[in-house]
Amino acid sequence: MKRQTIFIVLIFLYQIGYSQEFSLKVYSDTIYASNDYELFNRISYGITNNTNQKQLFIIDNKGLRYSDFSFDAVGVDIENLNMAYYVLNHQMVVKDLTGRKVDLNDCIVSRGAVSFFNNEPEGLSKNKRLFFDVYLSKYIVIIDPGGEYFISKYNMLPSHLSEGNTYVECLDMLDGKEYNFNVVISQSTDYIEAILPKDYLKELEKDNVNIFNGVLTSNDGYVKWVE
Repeated sequence: MKRQTIFIVLIFLYQIGYSQEFSLKVYSDTIYASNDYELFNRISYGITNNTNQKQLFIIDNKGLRYSDFSFDAVGVDIENLNMAYYVLNHQMVVKDLTGRKVDLNDCIVSRGAVSFFNNEPEGLSKNKRLFFDVYLSKYIVIIDPGGEYFISKYNMLPSHLSEGNTYVECLDMLDGKEYNFNVVISQSTDYIEAILPKDYLKELEKDNVNIFNGVLTSNDGYVKWVE
């Protein structure tokens, strides 16, 4: 019995230490939803690196996506990199006050979203080096130990009409119902290593930079309806 108690305590302490390696904090307490107006919310949040190693994140300039995915389901098709700039985008998760996550629904929008690849240079989505030079390299962020990186995104609720996103998404939110939201960052080291050029990966290794692997979930924010 004594051994079992010690074992449980050690696991608990390990979990606390692991969770404190990174923190993701939303600074926008309240955002707004409307079915009648196009209201773009500024969502501000920050990633803090509490490790002793530099950490690489990919942080683009698009609005937060609403859809779920797994890196295993998406896969890495080096012959077509169109999905890479989308699946690495940060996510907003909206929940009701019981904690139930709000799903996507089918929606009709008044205007389409703009894809980065609509005016792509020839072969961009099929050439890893070109994809890195023209697009991905602009959005690589390396956070020093003890550092915090601040981010601002612009989103609408319940529909997502954000320039730069290929897909327009709508959340199945009930008008007037109370909701909370989180920001979620998900990265896969295997996925990112597969889309980065080998020479750049060697630079990261030389500089002792780690590619963040895992999921970070922020504190809660509140969604308020505008009538």
